[in-house]
Amino acid sequence: MAYSVQEIIVINEGLIIMGVGMLVVFAFLTIMVLSMGFMSNLLSKLFPGEEEPVPVRRTKAAPITSAAVPSAAPVAVSAAIEADQAELAIAVAAAHSIVSDNSELAIAVAVAHSRYRS
Repeated sequence: MAYSVQEIIVINEGLIIMGVGMLVVFAFLTIMVLSMGFMSNLLSKLFPGEEEPVPVRRTKAAPITSAAVPSAAPVAVSAAIEADQAELAIAVAAAHSIVSDNSELAIAVAVAHSRYRS
């Protein structure tokens, strides 16, 4: 397909306008970023902020034990399964299984997961 001279000129002018527009936007954004950095440095020198607070050392939390988790978790899982709230059952069971080894809970998770998938 051959283009006419007029079409080639129009496409050429369009590409030139696009290139000039992209350069103008790039120049504007560059000037804006540089001026914001300059103003930030200037304002931080003119109006110094408060000193950095000293970080507070935190003590390690005590590990979670099975005694810290209520024994009602298996009951909550069973109730959630019966109510067809498999997502809730999986979440409760997973939270409880993190801190204890409970075979009944593992079975409840398997049942909830199979109901959730089907």
